[in-house]
Parts: sequence; structure tokens; C-alpha cells
Amino acid sequence: GGWSGEGEAKKILDILNAQKVGEGLPVVAAWIITHPHSDHIGAIAEMASVYYDEIRLERVICNFENDELLGASDAKAMLTAGSGAVAVLRAALASPGKWGRTELIKPHTGDMLYVDGVTLDILHTHEDVFPETDALLYNNANSMAFRLSTGGHSALILGDLSGKYMNAIADRYGAGLASDILQPTHHGRTHGSVAVYKLVSPSVVMWDASFASYDEYKNETYNKYLIESVPRHYISESGTVTLSMKTGSIIKVGVSADRRKK
Repeated sequence: GGWSGEGEAKKILDILNAQKVGEGLPVVAAWIITHPHSDHIGAIAEMASVYYDEIRLERVICNFENDELLGASDAKAMLTAGSGAVAVLRAALASPGKWGRTELIKPHTGDMLYVDGVTLDILHTHEDVFPETDALLYNNANSMAFRLSTGGHSALILGDLSGKYMNAIADRYGAGLASDILQPTHHGRTHGSVAVYKLVSPSVVMWDASFASYDEYKNETYNKYLIESVPRHYISESGTVTLSMKTGSIIKVGVSADRRKK
């Protein structure tokens, strides 16, 4: 019905409880959803269904295409009442007993949002794909891309942005894409771009990938560029990695991708 990675919400909840300061529920200032593919929205749907009363969610930030296009797209299962991730999330946001007080924010390309001392620069949304409605049926083209900045450092989150729109943000922003931390597009699999990654010029790469996926795709030209030119790499399968956005130093670290490529 449109969920993926069952159990991820519990992992997130455990991290939030471990990191919270003081008593009471952990506060999530903003949950950002890049696009409605199950591996990007499944965790919040599970949270909305099972653990909704164990966090205080202040905002959800997303910009999805309209239901007519979504219903014809590769993510149409997300709209299934009662089980689709988009439907479950919408129901929670409409429910006074769940997340009815949570603010829903729909950002647009060029918007700059300020949330609890963090700046969010919205670099791409599905609105940039119009009028190519055929492309909108493939939700990676629709993926939101954004940069968050705080404490003097920044992180570029590309979601699953497709190759055409990787080129588009390179043309649009140029050296303005520069960021300290990079999450490569599409989990480091397809759609990567040497041109974009050169503009980003990160010092840390956070690979949202399994070890098997990292190994499978590490010899792609765009990934080889990152592996050879960026000093610090972390793979999500190794566990949670926490970096200070003030100092750039590691607070908690899993297994480095660099150790695997030697």
C-alpha cells in the first residue's frame, strides 16, 4: 500500500529520544519530505500511524504534485485510503487527536524558510518540471532539493533529483550550490553529476545507501569523483552519524565509506 522500510519510524523515535534535552516528548521542528516515493515518505507514514503521540511534530514541509498527476504516476499507491503513505499522513494532519495542530508548509523554488535557527533554501520542486507532465509521472523528477544552513555550515540534500534537473540546478545556481555536506542524489545510484558535485565541493559525503548499493555504484564516474576528491564519507547502513553544524566535527560516527574502498 505504499510504505517501505517498516521499522524506520521506531529507529527515528529512538534517536529523537536519545538526543532530546529535558523531559517530555521529543520535538520535531520540521519533517521535510522530498517526494512521495515509499522510501522517502514511508517512515513519516508509519510514525503518523503508530507513534504519532510520541513526538511533538511542529511542521511538515513538502510540495507534491496534484492528486490527478500523482494518481497516474509511479507513486499512485500513495493515495490509497487507509494504507497509502500520502493518505495516512493527510489523515493524521487532519485529525485533532493526532497531528491536527501541525503546520503544513508547501514551499516553492526560491523560497527561504527559517526554522528554529536553521535556514532552508528550496532549490527545486516539481513545479520546475511543468509543463512536461509526462516527466511528472516519474517522481524522481519531482523530488525537492534543498540546502539547510546553520551554525556556519551547510548541507545539500538532493533527494532523488533526476539527471535533467541536476543539470538544471547547476545552470541555475552555479557556484551557489557550494555546501559543506552533500547527500548524493538517488542514494548514490543513478542521476549523479560530476558537474554538480564539483560546484558543491563538499568536505563530507553522507551516502544514504546500504554497503551493497555503495559497492555496486562506487565506480560510476560521478561517485568516483566524490570518493577521490572528498575526504570524509559515511554510509547510512553503518548507523547514525551526527555532525556539529557549528564546528563540522564528528559527534557520533558509524563506519566510513573510505575504509571500505581501500
